Amino acid sequence: MAVRRLARRTAARRASPSRPRMLAWAKAQIAKYPEGRQASAVIPLLWRAQEQAGGWLPQKAIEHVAEMLGMANIRVLEVATFYTMFNLEPVGQIPRPALRHDAVHAARLRRADDRSAIAGSASSSTSPPTASSHGSRSSASAPA
Repeated sequence: MAVRRLARRTAARRASPSRPRMLAWAKAQIAKYPEGRQASAVIPLLWRAQEQAGGWLPQKAIEHVAEMLGMANIRVLEVATFYTMFNLEPVGQIPRPALRHDAVHAARLRRADDRSAIAGSASSSTSPPTASSHGSRSSASAPA
C-alpha cells in the first residue's frame, strides 16, 4: 500500500457556495446520524470539502471538518488518507482513472506512428510504386 501524505501548505481555492448554505448542508448531514454517532458523517463532509476546494483536500478543510464533528484532527486525517477517493494534493482537470489504460493508449500511438511513417515514405518517393515493391503479384501473372 502506498503512503499517502498531505500536500505542502498551499493556498486552497475559495469555496464558491455561500458559507451559511454549506453549514446548513453539513448540519443536515450530521443530523442523519443517531446521537453519539455523528462522527460517521466524516465521509460526506470530506467529500463536500473536496468539491469545494477544487478537487482535493487541503489541511485547513480537514481541520474544519474535525472541528464540526468534534473529532481530533488526526482521526479525520486517518479517514482522508485511508480512502483513495480523497485527493490529498491538487489534481488536474481529468482524474487518472478516467483516462484510458496506458497499454491501450500506447498501442494506439504506435499504430498511428506506423501509419504516419508509411504515409510519409509513400509521399516522399518520386517514382510510382511498382507491384514488386508492395510484395503483390503483377497483373500479368495473376490468374484470370
